[in-house]
This record gives sequence, structure tokens and C-alpha cells, in this order.
Amino acid sequence: MARLFAGQMVLALQYCVAPANGERLLQTTDNGPMADAAGRHEEATEVDVSKTLPCSDGHIVLLDYYQASQSKVWANLRRINSSGQVVWAASPPNSSDIFTNVEYRDGRLVAWTWGGFMISIDQETGKPIEALFTK
Repeated sequence: MARLFAGQMVLALQYCVAPANGERLLQTTDNGPMADAAGRHEEATEVDVSKTLPCSDGHIVLLDYYQASQSKVWANLRRINSSGQVVWAASPPNSSDIFTNVEYRDGRLVAWTWGGFMISIDQETGKPIEALFTK
């Protein structure tokens, strides 16, 4: 599993470490290349990527909700373009909540929160379109 580090480029979600010198050897995934952008948006990084989804010009990235909350990175759902820049970073409408999963449903980007909400997200802006309490 890759971590997002400030000021580095991450080319994949999985890596292995060379035993001789400890250097990270990056590998690609089915989701294709993904660039790190957490360092450009949040100073406190080192948060695992738990899921990526392809989008028109890059990826939708979900940062691990537990690590993100411990690091106070509340905007743990992001859209990263093919250049590695953050297009948007989204957090749930309730400031004490955090995203736990994301997927496409019927062509819409839908994310779930720890607090029990299912939220449709505008892929262009990262803004919530509709929220439904599911618990």
C-alpha cells in the first residue's frame, strides 16, 4: 500500500522495498498511475490510500479514514488530475465525520461516511449533491 508523502511523486498504490539499500521500488496497479498530491494540500501526510477510482483526467482518491482522522486530515476524499495536482478535496458536511468508502453507482460518485451518510458527490467540484442517512 502506498502512502502519500509531501513533495514526492507516487506512481502506484503498491510498492516493495529493495533489500540491499531500502529503496522503494514502485509498481503500477490496474487503476493506472496516480500522482501524490497530499503534500500540496495538507502538511501532515503519511496517510495510506485505501481506494482509487479512475475519472476523466486522473483519479478519485480515498485516504484511509482511521489514519486521516488521527492526522487530522478531514478532507480524505480527493480528485487528482493526471498531472498530480489536487482538483478538489472533499470532507463530509458534518465536521466531525469522515469518508470511509467511495464508488460509482449508476454513473454517480457516491461516498459513505463513518456517521452513516451516503453522499452523492459532484465529480467536477467535490461538493455534495445529495445526502441520505443510512443507519
